[in-house]
Amino acid sequence: MMKRTGEVVLGIIGALIYGFLSLVMMGIFFLQTADGEALIREEFQRQQTEMPGVTADMNVDGMLEAIQSIPAMLIFAVFSIAIVLGIIAMVVLRGNKKPKLAGWLLIGASVVSIIVTQGVAIFAGIFYLIAGIMCLARKPQEIIEE
Repeated sequence: MMKRTGEVVLGIIGALIYGFLSLVMMGIFFLQTADGEALIREEFQRQQTEMPGVTADMNVDGMLEAIQSIPAMLIFAVFSIAIVLGIIAMVVLRGNKKPKLAGWLLIGASVVSIIVTQGVAIFAGIFYLIAGIMCLARKPQEIIEE
């Protein structure tokens, strides 16, 4: 029986990175709401009153516009699907049952998430991609009887 420890470790690392990115996207989604916008404006006004000699180079409206241009919920959904596909791949890979299916799941999740998020998920995607390629490339050793 062939051990797939490397693939499992890479898959878990990729899933953890996707999880972290999901939390970041939820934070950005909060900032896109009216409460988040009010919170940002309030914080900028507080900082300007506390430090009157320092001028802020960043325009609050410009920053809010940049945050709102990111479709955070779409990216969060893509990350969530990638995490689920990674977990399914790890379960299928356990016991070396269906390594080809696991490999294609990991590669598919990697490529789609990198393309849809326009490179935001590049590091997590690389871990999934390497694990998927390893699943497809490694062949079980054949025992030769004489």
